[in-house]
Amino acid sequence: MSSKHILVVDDDPGVLEIVQEVSEQLGFDVTVAHDSAEFKALYAAAIPDLIVLDLVMPDEDGIDLMRYLAEKKCSSKLIIMSGYNPLYLRSSETLARDWGLSFTAVLTKPFDLEVLEAALLAA
Repeated sequence: MSSKHILVVDDDPGVLEIVQEVSEQLGFDVTVAHDSAEFKALYAAAIPDLIVLDLVMPDEDGIDLMRYLAEKKCSSKLIIMSGYNPLYLRSSETLARDWGLSFTAVLTKPFDLEVLEAALLAA
């Protein structure tokens, strides 16, 4: 049985490293993207089982990427995360569902490793 493929996008290298390490320890195959352009290229090359998506990034934000995924009829499960206002996270969750994305979890940064593990395993 092959492991699930996770694509993580965040402009913060520290968060990418943490999510990658925890995911790999849980047996997932992980690919990371540092910005939206890299994310789109990696998504097009191999559609992942799960996407971990930061909402606030300097080029295109997570809302733009969720719109992109909806246009692509993405069937990957989605975990969204942000260190900004929790209302922004909840609004993003509503958008994800309204656009037909398979939403799994919301993570508020900084997050406990146990919370990250639980969200990954639930997906």
